[in-house]
Amino acid sequence: MAGNEPMGQAFPCNGRRYVRETVRCRFRKRLAAIPFGDAYMLKKLRKLMIRCGVILLGLVVLFLCWSYQLELPFREAEAHLAKHEHVVQTQARALIDSCQGDSTRSIDSADLPASLAVPHLRFVQVRETHLNLVISTNPDATSGFRVWVSPRPDDHEDRSTSIPFVERFHYSSDAP
Repeated sequence: MAGNEPMGQAFPCNGRRYVRETVRCRFRKRLAAIPFGDAYMLKKLRKLMIRCGVILLGLVVLFLCWSYQLELPFREAEAHLAKHEHVVQTQARALIDSCQGDSTRSIDSADLPASLAVPHLRFVQVRETHLNLVISTNPDATSGFRVWVSPRPDDHEDRSTSIPFVERFHYSSDAP
């Protein structure tokens, strides 16, 4: 009897095999019904590329908005200094002369003349040759503008602005 039984019939000795073969057959039929052609794959690939492109575009827009938001206080401060360009250097010189005994004095923004009180100003550091108008600080870095009242030394690596005697600086204690 073992040699005469048809394949796939449910006999007590091969019931598991019948179930396995039936499931395989149904799976193969379903697999054959899925349209796996070049057009199908191109359609799926096109949809994936569109989704990735939309996500990438969103990330780029988010980055541009974030970087513009970080740069905004510096733009406003530079515009304020450019508007008062004719008196900034003379008032900076008067402020340095009034602090002659203390070479590294910090001044609060409320005690400044209107031309030096730029928007978003944290505090002012008074040095012998320049003022540091500090816009942004964190434990590792300080950023702002330097107003030079004497000739600028060449060892400073500051970014120039539209005003000849004002430069933008970024000091990091982690820099080499």
